Amino acid sequence: MEKDERPPVTMAAERAAKLEDIAARASRVAHDLNNLVSVILGYSNLLVDQVANDSPARRMAEEVQGAALQAAELTRKLVEIRR
Repeated sequence: MEKDERPPVTMAAERAAKLEDIAARASRVAHDLNNLVSVILGYSNLLVDQVANDSPARRMAEEVQGAALQAAELTRKLVEIRR
């Protein structure tokens, strides 16, 4: 049998295996990314708490904090791919 003549069941099983592999890789990337985001979020929280309300540095730290929260949400979505 040529490659294109495989039974549909075999082709579907191969597609499912490839999708599972992609989902597993996405989950591993999400885990690693979440570890990095946790550090960024932790330090930005510390900065926000320690810098005066009217300081430009506080606004910058809040921007970093917001971006880290968005990144955390993206990592959550990547993990959901696996489920």
